Amino acid sequence: GYHTAGMKLVAMIVAVMGVMAYSIGPWFAGLYSHDPVVIAETQRYLHVSVFGYLFFGIGIISARVISGAGAAYLSLAIVAGSIVLLQLPLVYIFSHFTGWNQNGIWIGAASGYALFALIGLYAVRSKIWMTAKV
Repeated sequence: GYHTAGMKLVAMIVAVMGVMAYSIGPWFAGLYSHDPVVIAETQRYLHVSVFGYLFFGIGIISARVISGAGAAYLSLAIVAGSIVLLQLPLVYIFSHFTGWNQNGIWIGAASGYALFALIGLYAVRSKIWMTAKV
């Protein structure tokens, strides 16, 4: 259906954008800063975050399907809950308690996107949104 088609389209777009971000990140960062520390950190960020892009896309597509079906509050709860209750704590834990420092921020964000995608997929496939009154 539309959900599967949307996920396929997002996967194709994210694959192209991810390869580009991973490959030309330092050049792109150099357009905005000449500071080698900023450029190096941008490269570290992009080398981790590109792996979260696909998950973010799947999560957004899933949340939009649910919202479009009339369950806007469920969609909001999935998005906000994933960010506030999962992603932010992961970012804090990974950046403070693992020795990953700022890389923990990027790893935590990507991990949060993966959990967001799993929750969104579960919600769509379980059809809990089918009870929405439109």
